[in-house]
Amino acid sequence: MEYSFQQFLLPGERLLWTGRPTGGLNLRPADWFLIPFSFVWIAFVIFWNVAVWAGGGPMFFRLFGLLFLAVGLYFLFGRFLLDARSRARTRYALTERRILISKEDGSNLRFLDIRNLPSLELSEQRDGSGTIRFGGVATLQNVSTAMWQPWLDATPAFVRIPDVKRVFSLIQKQAAEANGNLR
Repeated sequence: MEYSFQQFLLPGERLLWTGRPTGGLNLRPADWFLIPFSFVWIAFVIFWNVAVWAGGGPMFFRLFGLLFLAVGLYFLFGRFLLDARSRARTRYALTERRILISKEDGSNLRFLDIRNLPSLELSEQRDGSGTIRFGGVATLQNVSTAMWQPWLDATPAFVRIPDVKRVFSLIQKQAAEANGNLR
């Protein structure tokens, strides 16, 4: 059954666009650093575990090594699986008044007033898909945990949507109309 934003619309409000993120593996520029770092992490942890287990180290050190191995495997594989799961449960909508972002099938909703949008950032891929961020620019300095876990990024965004330029233009048009700036 397809997700519906109808229950969240204000009286007289109408949907202009709905969408969802594309699925699959989502590699980001930060991954050029994070993936090699994860391999180095796991290599060190394997070395640590082999040394501790072969040398008959204390149980605390054995468990400590296994914990860090689990963290390394999460860095290398788990974060991509959780990101794909989060995107599969995310839906977006645009009305003439608001931007709506629904995560986890409506249990986590975010609404942005179209008249008071923060700065918009558009990033487009070769295939025409892309991301529209409603707020600060995504850099390594300001993404903190979102660098490792993109689904925790606090900045609202339409992430990896098809035909991103068309949606971006529609948002700009609605913002201009709402603010009385349409030529």
